[in-house]
Formats: sequence, structure tokens, C-alpha cells
Amino acid sequence: MRHLLLKSPASRRDPSSHCELGLLASRLRPSDLAPQVEERRDLSTGMTMGEITEANCRQLGISRREQDEFALRSHALAKQAQEEGRMKDVHTVEVEMDEGENKVRV
Repeated sequence: MRHLLLKSPASRRDPSSHCELGLLASRLRPSDLAPQVEERRDLSTGMTMGEITEANCRQLGISRREQDEFALRSHALAKQAQEEGRMKDVHTVEVEMDEGENKVRV
């Protein structure tokens, strides 16, 4: 949708004016309403973090099931350690972000 708004005649004239709804509606497609996900890619490989992980697991022979079992065990151990008071050095810090509030663990 962003590309349609930027192409509208109103956006070139006066940024505070309203776009012509008829023009916008005639060019609007369902796919224009889908969220646009920004992909962060590694500069050296051109791959996303997920793609790099998949490639590494394929190369090392680690199945998706093994990854899921490892993640489940890791989360269970972290929960247990937190309940036993062994993670007192982990703090939740609230950070104001452009897109709203986000909590970052340090």
C-alpha cells in the first residue's frame, strides 16, 4: 500500500492533503494490505539468520526434530533455573522503540 500512497498525485502536491480515495481504491489489491516484513540479510552471504541456520543444520546433519527437542529442553532448563533463583542476574529492561514498547533481557 505504501507504494500506492507514494505514487498518488496528492503525495506529490501537499503531504498533508488527503489522497483521492477513488484512485487509490481502483489500484488497491488484497496483497497490498498484507504486512511488509523487513528481512535482515547478512552482508557477506546475503542470507537471513534462518537461512544460515537451515544451511548449517543441513551441513551438520541436525534434523528439525533434534532442533525442536534441543529448544524445548533449553527452555525447560531456563524455567527451572529461574524458579530455583539461579538467574538473578537476568533483568527485564523496558526500552521505548519506534514501533512501540519492547522488553529487552540483559
